[in-house]
Amino acid sequence: MFAEVCLHSFMLHNIIFSNNLFVICVLLGLFFSLLLYYNQRKNLKSSILYSLTIFRFILITLLSFLLLDPVVKSENKITEQPIVVILQDGSSSIQQNIFKQLNNLSKKLSGYDVYNYNFSDKLYSDFTLENNGLITDFSKALGQIKSIFSNRNLSSIVLASDGLNNTGLNPLFSDNLEVPIHTICLGDTNIYSDNFISDVKHNDIVFFGNSFQSEIYIESKKYIANY
Repeated sequence: MFAEVCLHSFMLHNIIFSNNLFVICVLLGLFFSLLLYYNQRKNLKSSILYSLTIFRFILITLLSFLLLDPVVKSENKITEQPIVVILQDGSSSIQQNIFKQLNNLSKKLSGYDVYNYNFSDKLYSDFTLENNGLITDFSKALGQIKSIFSNRNLSSIVLASDGLNNTGLNPLFSDNLEVPIHTICLGDTNIYSDNFISDVKHNDIVFFGNSFQSEIYIESKKYIANY
């Protein structure tokens, strides 16, 4: 009971002084108590008059607090360490898995809150031991990081990838994040013999039943042409 009374008194103290209502409520209590009993000073004994005046003063003062409905002001300060996100490309285009190296890097980053992820078609928690993703979508992964760490102290991203983006927006033209991205370059830089479709041209709109032409451009690397 004593603790409850002390807590109530502490809250009342904060309410009064945080909203500058103490003086106003006291003046209202004093004004109305004097107004009610000033004309009765000749008809009542001094002890009764003082008792009623004090009781009325306290009652009106408390009612003033309730009617004015003061709001408790509170301020919470949260200290958060800088956040570093280590992002591993888990697509199959990367032959060399650096799971152990990324884990060591994550443990050595002292003074930071480090979060580990891997991505291909979307974002996954922690690093992966197998690079078996068929899709590499940088924009989606970075967009999910932006959503997860919204209003957080995100300081930078460490991105381990070969840079091959085959779906989604080009990360160079996306505005997902406004934090530094430090890259760890992976993949094989050697050029191998390969054929690939470089471009396809066709009509944007074709009506049903109509014939149309398409142009497919095929490029070859490190192949000798025989004429």
